[in-house]
Amino acid sequence: RPTGLNRTYPNILSYESVSGNEFPPNMIPQQNIKIAQTRNLVGPLDYTPGVMTNSQTKPSRLRDLLVTWGTRSSQMALFVLYDSRIQMLCDSPTTYEKEPEVTKFLAQIPTVWDDTKGISSKFDEYVSLARRKGDTWYFAGLALKGNHNYKQDLSEFLDAKLRYKAEIFRDTKNSHKIGMDFKREVIEVGGGDTIEFPIANNGGFIMKFSPVK
Repeated sequence: RPTGLNRTYPNILSYESVSGNEFPPNMIPQQNIKIAQTRNLVGPLDYTPGVMTNSQTKPSRLRDLLVTWGTRSSQMALFVLYDSRIQMLCDSPTTYEKEPEVTKFLAQIPTVWDDTKGISSKFDEYVSLARRKGDTWYFAGLALKGNHNYKQDLSEFLDAKLRYKAEIFRDTKNSHKIGMDFKREVIEVGGGDTIEFPIANNGGFIMKFSPVK
């Protein structure tokens, strides 16, 4: 419980304070949402995100193969949702070599932020937030009950007067069955636009918004 410690000891980067992906059978999608809504509010935490083998059924064995319950996009979202000043990629190097789009995107995500805005939350059901570094915003979220289209008014965190290049990793219509299925999109949006995209059960999303120069 890091109350006040970050101010007293600014050299602290993170805390081994939650069960993470070292124990995939314990890390149910509901728990990932709960961490974002509770422990994440009071200081940095070490979760070890970044598992690339994702399933829509609960992993039954430990350490034979690192598998997480949920979608690929939900696993990527943890890099923005969870505050940690020293992040890591917890899977094997050869796994990331096979996923160049995902790996390149994750490598760009900052670990220290200039601003954070909570966007939506219902305990144990869904959570989303936006974080800013410089003039670039990241937006990420998780949902326990998906299989619907998610709508977001971008003016809740973007400048409505500007246009942005958006790089998006999200669930697909198949992600409720195939956890590793995801879609990457690069589009241009206005800061006052509303975007709509599918989100699966145990799903999520992560987006990067860079101002168009």
